[in-house]
Amino acid sequence: MADWTGIFLSVPIGISIIIVTPKFQDWYGSFSKRMALRIRTTKQSEYNQVVSYKENPHAFTQYLIAIILQEILIASLIAVGVGFLLWLGQLSNIFIPA
Repeated sequence: MADWTGIFLSVPIGISIIIVTPKFQDWYGSFSKRMALRIRTTKQSEYNQVVSYKENPHAFTQYLIAIILQEILIASLIAVGVGFLLWLGQLSNIFIPA
């Protein structure tokens, strides 16, 4: 009986695979084209930005300063958060003795 179950299940699975495969290939082809277009536009945008920075080095310097200040701000916020957590740990030792 188990052999017949396998045969009866393999036929619908095979038919459904035959039906689904072309749809999947079409979807994957369109997805691949969209991703290639997105990557191309991103690369073109990056290239235009590099050319712009090469033509105007002062803008590039301002961009680097802005990025450095942003990183300093993020590091400061992380340091304040860690300090606050350490302070809470000290408070818990005062109010809840070990």
